[in-house]
Amino acid sequence: MNSFLPSDRPAITALIYEGDIQKVKNEIKMVTEQGADIVGLMLEGYDVQCRSEKGMKTLIESAQGKPIYITDYLRSNIN
Repeated sequence: MNSFLPSDRPAITALIYEGDIQKVKNEIKMVTEQGADIVGLMLEGYDVQCRSEKGMKTLIESAQGKPIYITDYLRSNIN
């Protein structure tokens, strides 16, 4: 079976826990340039703009086709 993950080594996942959309986009760019195989978006640390439909589309597009892992563990911090 074909996989989007590397078969010759463990996959490198970068978990990004930042606040505003520009900061998250910058982090995504940095970790993908440094070789991350998977981008982890930790929504519980993001502002409202990131969590909107438009913001999520922007962040997903920023990953440039890399697989994305999303968490949203805390609900009490939503503005």
